[in-house]
Amino acid sequence: MEQRTGYNRRITEILLRYWLELRDQRDMPQEKDINPTSLPDVWDSCFLVQMTNLSAYGGYRYTYMGKELLGAFGEDVSRGDAEMLVSLPSMRVTSKFDQAVGLRKPLIDEGEFLNASKISIKYRQILLPIADNKNPKELAYLFGGMRWKGF
Repeated sequence: MEQRTGYNRRITEILLRYWLELRDQRDMPQEKDINPTSLPDVWDSCFLVQMTNLSAYGGYRYTYMGKELLGAFGEDVSRGDAEMLVSLPSMRVTSKFDQAVGLRKPLIDEGEFLNASKISIKYRQILLPIADNKNPKELAYLFGGMRWKGF
């Protein structure tokens, strides 16, 4: 990945550029293409969500959540609890995931929510479609990154 300058430090820009490089001429990169060592400055603010059964409530499952993101959801949230975050309607998470899946293109989102510790969290995130390792045309994951501040 090319060297980043001060202008390109937003996680949305970094991950979009990375996704475009991985994608190359394909519709989207595959899950096996993602290499954490290529994203040392932002990896702890990244996440990977697997689409399991979208017809069921909560058909998304975090397979990775960077340690910098756990604090956004409240200090009581452990890595084991992180999978359950997509089920919280106050987070608008499932709605944004559904929107990204429908687009099958990168989606940048920003907003605000009240976390489990009753702290107002303002965030900016990017959601990027990722293909299944066995079928490069099948959308199977959303790769993303989020920066946040508590108020």
